[in-house]
Amino acid sequence: MSEQSQTSKIYIDLESLLDLRQGMMFPLYKDKEKLANYISSEKYCFRTIDLLDTESEVLDYNEHIQEAGSNILLGANLTYCITVLNSKADGLEKRNSVMGIKSEPEIVINTYPIKLTDLACEVIRSGVFKKLINPCYITLVYMEPKELTPYFIKSNNFATCIIYNYSSWLNENLEKAREERISNCSFYFPALTKSVPTDEEKKTLEATGFKDPFGYLEFILSTVMDVSFLPTLFYSNVITATAYLHDLEKTEPEKTEKEEEIDKEVEKTVMNNIDELLKNLETEDGDISTETEGT
Repeated sequence: MSEQSQTSKIYIDLESLLDLRQGMMFPLYKDKEKLANYISSEKYCFRTIDLLDTESEVLDYNEHIQEAGSNILLGANLTYCITVLNSKADGLEKRNSVMGIKSEPEIVINTYPIKLTDLACEVIRSGVFKKLINPCYITLVYMEPKELTPYFIKSNNFATCIIYNYSSWLNENLEKAREERISNCSFYFPALTKSVPTDEEKKTLEATGFKDPFGYLEFILSTVMDVSFLPTLFYSNVITATAYLHDLEKTEPEKTEKEEEIDKEVEKTVMNNIDELLKNLETEDGDISTETEGT
């Protein structure tokens, strides 16, 4: 990639892209069939906390991931977030084309906290590239949460950030974000908590009118950034997650004729006004400062 190229970037960390939870459990299961059954179960795919069942104990993922080595990749698979990447990259390409922006999509993969060899990085880059619907630049970096600052995100033209350990990132960067809102970038976090809420915490949450802590967090963070919490299912094996989502779609009630008419009217209104909306949109290109580049 040319150093002069300007790209619209999508950030994702390795913990979101690959199911490192599965990789962590892989050597702890002698019976691999039991592991396969567990990682495809509702208990695992729809969990709200990263406590993982093994054959002999319950493992706290967050307590062990910092000390994990590259061997954790041996039992890890791509997650449904690869589908999210494809969607975001496609959306960026279409937006830039319509708006006449000379900026191509780029995916930036942060391998932190796993330090990988150049060969391992190339294997990941090649594997992800093959799964992309529309080929684009792929860059691998190793950055601690404190380095992924709001300034870095804004100055390098990041349009999307998919962050697994969001609590660590917020601890390092929330105060900086409050100083200047992170605009033009959407953040995606998993619907996971670090611990099971106490009865007192549940009562406090209910008093706010929110059903879960994730809606509440989206609300309080909305003043400084655009945040959405994705279902934990998205961070599971892409094949398993796709099967679950397919089953969920089949159980959704069909729309009535009236609802379909309303949808058509909304679509018509949007199409009639899209030219006017596009004229009012303004964007800025940022500088490229990621570390390792490749396609």
